[in-house]
Amino acid sequence: MGRQVLIARLAAMQAQVEPGFLLGTLAHVETTYDRDPAEGDAMLDHLIAYLRAALPQLRGEASTVAREALLAEAYLRIVKARMGSRLEFHFDVPSEVSAKTFPPMVLLPLIDSAIRNGLEPLPLGGTIHVRAKAEGERVHLHVRDDGIAERPDVADERGTRLLRDRLLGLYGEKAELGFASIDPRGTEATVAVPA
Repeated sequence: MGRQVLIARLAAMQAQVEPGFLLGTLAHVETTYDRDPAEGDAMLDHLIAYLRAALPQLRGEASTVAREALLAEAYLRIVKARMGSRLEFHFDVPSEVSAKTFPPMVLLPLIDSAIRNGLEPLPLGGTIHVRAKAEGERVHLHVRDDGIAERPDVADERGTRLLRDRLLGLYGEKAELGFASIDPRGTEATVAVPA
């Protein structure tokens, strides 16, 4: 019963996020076409890549590290079209980890939080680095940004609380979600789930 409630919550969260993200992106594509048709084409291509990655799993319960990384990369390309040189990103997903099972819509909220609260407020933006690794019977995903030096409220953000509840419902005490400040600046979010 609890699992069905979590699945319903995930579907509701996706239903709220998807239209706003899609409409905002399409509006940005439209204004970009007015000033630079080639850039508008590129942004539309990134949106299509995002949708191709997202559509097969939008309502699914399970995914893989590779699929979630592909979705996150397509999302970051769209955001980069808006932020330009203020956003850089890198992925380190070894082949031995990429096929491991990973829950959908866990990586993306962490990346979105890093952009909104860590990088966008800075005039020069920054970099996001996503790293995956397997340790024992668990898969670890790290999202590191070099944005704002300290974000003490990151663990209390609404999206973080929802994510923590989902992980708890799916895996119980076998899952972890943690945040650490990086010296000299930035935050690293870490998710660990059973492989």
